[in-house]
Amino acid sequence: MPPSDNGFGSRREDGTWNGMVGLVITGEADLGLGPLAITEPRWRVVAYSKPVFNTDLVILTSKGSLEIDPWAFLLPLTPALWGLLMVTLVVVWVATLLVGRVAQAWQQWPHSIFLQLYGALMQQGVTMPLSGQRLRLVVGGWVVASALVVWSYSGLLVSVMTVRHVPRPIQTVKDLIDASHIKVFTRSKTAFTDLMAVSSIGVSFLP
Repeated sequence: MPPSDNGFGSRREDGTWNGMVGLVITGEADLGLGPLAITEPRWRVVAYSKPVFNTDLVILTSKGSLEIDPWAFLLPLTPALWGLLMVTLVVVWVATLLVGRVAQAWQQWPHSIFLQLYGALMQQGVTMPLSGQRLRLVVGGWVVASALVVWSYSGLLVSVMTVRHVPRPIQTVKDLIDASHIKVFTRSKTAFTDLMAVSSIGVSFLP
């Protein structure tokens, strides 16, 4: 006998249960058979058997169309790597000022040295005078590291800028929770609606 509300079972505000779980609790049904997810409130009022059938749950989103991301030039490097690269540039600049013995004109304009080091990252030449092994080691190491990063970056950039893709931002339950602008439609009076009603943040897993 199906429940009058065609629900699986959720607890009402007065503490009673509706759906299939409600029929089992009141004794109107001896057993309930269906895709009943295990939740803590249900587990406290009914006894579950071992699963007799397993199914995979998926999240449905609109398919979208092929497009090229205008911000794709940022994708080859992660935000952490972009930040580390900028921090390294500043550190090398300070080290150059501390250990370098450059010409008088360059010492008067520290920002010119910074532009020289930034130019090396942009695959431009370094024209400032380099006197002393420590200065050559600092600047030369930065030039080599910059070249390796730029070569890797340019190869990946060609791929992400020329290949169109379909954006699929929602891949996991956590993605769905973090996307506050998403409107979710699901069947009412299920374990999932119960979990969404009581969860405030994150993804919950039952033991």
